[in-house]
Amino acid sequence: MKMLFFLISLQLINGCSVFSPRSWGENEMVIIPRGYRGVVFIVFEQLDGEPQLYRNGSRLYQIPQQGVLKTQFDRNEGLQSIPTFYYQQGNELFEVPFEIRPLEYSSESVYVCCLSIGFATGGETEKRVHYIRFFVGTSQEIEQAMSAASSKSIVDLVK
Repeated sequence: MKMLFFLISLQLINGCSVFSPRSWGENEMVIIPRGYRGVVFIVFEQLDGEPQLYRNGSRLYQIPQQGVLKTQFDRNEGLQSIPTFYYQQGNELFEVPFEIRPLEYSSESVYVCCLSIGFATGGETEKRVHYIRFFVGTSQEIEQAMSAASSKSIVDLVK
């Protein structure tokens, strides 16, 4: 019985990877403005958005100073790793660590956390707006940004 379950599980896993046309998404690289703290939105499939850019084979998202990037990229479907996050100073990139639970740290270090992927519907056309949202800052700054972000409508941000 255990062997039968194992074989069925193996076939399901194998079938998902063989028959899924886009099982792997593209890697993503996010450049945050130096010194930026707060919530960041990357909004996909925007005709008036920034053109698609790549660096070293990864999608490149250059976040503007206000923290909302509208991009012409389609949403990134498929399995993928957490994006890599950077501050840029001149031509140099400095990685900003991604932490799952930075609010548990008492450090004054700057982190990226709380990555979420979603969509919102609204506006005149009721079109779905697909986005990624995350927060940048120290533990205290992230906590404050989370409170402020709960009142923001992604649909209003892309008008």
